[in-house]
Amino acid sequence: MNNSLIYFYRIVSILFVVALTAFWIWQLIKCSSQEPPGNRKILWLILIALTHWIGATIYFFYKLIRKNNTF
Repeated sequence: MNNSLIYFYRIVSILFVVALTAFWIWQLIKCSSQEPPGNRKILWLILIALTHWIGATIYFFYKLIRKNNTF
């Protein structure tokens, strides 16, 4: 493969990982500041912290659905 293509894939991969990590940190901060104190907050924080972007995505959509009450 062409060296420039390899560097492009590396840069895109690094940017993708940085974006996922930023999203993960954002959801951790959002959960710790917006959830009321109690067991639910602790469980959400543990879920987000241990599952990285998967838990952050689940929390994001949970809050979105709960806010809009569409389902």
